[in-house]
Amino acid sequence: MSKKSSRLSVLRAVVQKVFSAKTLDEARELMRKCLESSKVNAKDKQTMLDEIERIKTLGGIYRYIANAILAYEGDKAI
Repeated sequence: MSKKSSRLSVLRAVVQKVFSAKTLDEARELMRKCLESSKVNAKDKQTMLDEIERIKTLGGIYRYIANAILAYEGDKAI
């Protein structure tokens, strides 16, 4: 599996759970757990973890994961 496929699989595995999260902390924790147990390389993993900590709203987390999936599929959203 390629590096790109690995990251995409991780994101796809957690996206539904994140979108059902009721709070920012819940969404962050779901993403943290998923990323920390993934095979994503350490640099990319840390970048994603840092980004989710900077986000201040639940909608921001939703937007981040949606854009991350699009970016890894080659259709990055603006």
